[in-house]
Amino acid sequence: MHSEIQHLKNVKAEGADSKEFLLDIHYKKNNSKKDLVIFCHGFKGFKDWGAWRLIALEFAKQNLVFVSFNFSHNGTSTQHPEHFDELSSFAENNYSKELSDLKAVINYVKSGKSLPKEEFNPKRIHLIGHSRGGGLVLSTAFLFPEVRSVSSWAAVSSLDYAWKKPGFINDWKQNGFYEVLNGRTKQMMQINFQMYQDFKDNMALFNTEQNLKKFKGEVLLIHGDNDPAVPLQAIEELSNYRKDALKIILQGCDHVFNMRHPYPKENALNPMAQNLCKHSIDFIKNVKQ
Repeated sequence: MHSEIQHLKNVKAEGADSKEFLLDIHYKKNNSKKDLVIFCHGFKGFKDWGAWRLIALEFAKQNLVFVSFNFSHNGTSTQHPEHFDELSSFAENNYSKELSDLKAVINYVKSGKSLPKEEFNPKRIHLIGHSRGGGLVLSTAFLFPEVRSVSSWAAVSSLDYAWKKPGFINDWKQNGFYEVLNGRTKQMMQINFQMYQDFKDNMALFNTEQNLKKFKGEVLLIHGDNDPAVPLQAIEELSNYRKDALKIILQGCDHVFNMRHPYPKENALNPMAQNLCKHSIDFIKNVKQ
């Protein structure tokens, strides 16, 4: 029996608007039917950010298949997956496109085109999302009967979290876009009004509160008590939406679990990220259904 960790990197798949995106697959090659874990990055995120690769390795070591991917319209390209060189795509991103990408990832992995079918159980999938990616998976997990659990890492409690200031939407509509600063790259990143229109047209589909109640699987909520980006109040709201969720608050933890980008390749995971992995892996391993 083989047991070495396999890393399939920058595998191409087709997502929203027939746009190609990249995904990575980490797994232990041992011909066993492992659970599939699919990770969704957050706003201004990408699969190679920080120490996500080391977190993927931790899951694979525990005999789980870990799949991470770049949303097709996250602003990176297949040629430069760690740089925001397609800001026009970023401006045209929306939640429907991200859901389309998630569906594409699930279908691609289950197809066996890259991951051998003897290495995974297609009926046991677990979704994990960070920040806005957490909001997406909490809102849409109910759509997938093969998804047995959903975990949020520092998730927003609603997908319209950024647009609640009075007058914001009217100004957005009038201008046609708004901009956000990427603090790391210093790029101004534009978001076109079509994103709000897509959300408004699909409000039932992206209603976190209602849809989290519809989800039949198990739910894990993890948040840091020192998160400057998504207030700790978010996990309290989410736990009210789903009373039976396992809620974990990590002390001394920020929005990115005390990681940074770039994360030196020679470094091990920091203690907070290790704690995140342990809680998440233990939770998934104990999902009964």
